[in-house]
Amino acid sequence: MFLLLTLTGCLWQISAAFNVPGKEYYEGEIITGRKYMASKDKIARDAQKVYWAGALSRRLEVLKERGLDQKTIAKDVSVKKIRAEIRKIASRLTVIGKKQDKVEEMARVKAEKLAIPKEEKTKKAADEEEAAEVSKRQQKLEKKMEKKKEKKQTKEAQG
Repeated sequence: MFLLLTLTGCLWQISAAFNVPGKEYYEGEIITGRKYMASKDKIARDAQKVYWAGALSRRLEVLKERGLDQKTIAKDVSVKKIRAEIRKIASRLTVIGKKQDKVEEMARVKAEKLAIPKEEKTKKAADEEEAAEVSKRQQKLEKKMEKKKEKKQTKEAQG
């Protein structure tokens, strides 16, 4: 496993290549102008998972070379810690996967909304305009203004 961080202009590029079950290699992405939080990135979490899996296998080999049985190995503090790290990373990966699914679903819904023909939208807007040509408030205001004009005209006619 190796990680390479390079600065090209104003872009940071992270290249990561490591073995992941089911995939031969992963390659990183280009991160632009925003703060980048690796703990929320699937690639970084996969790299962490691979790292801790390697650490666990190395620790198990060392304990087996010492001639310890499975019960003693399971009670080893460092083995417990490493397994806890792997569980924590696995739970974060499920959360990241759910988040990606939600983003994809929202993109699909947005695409469906954009696919609606404009004619249907304009018909609906035209119907609303016909139904509410003049609101009640505007009608009351117009009546009030008409009454004021009539009073003014009657005063002028008398005076």
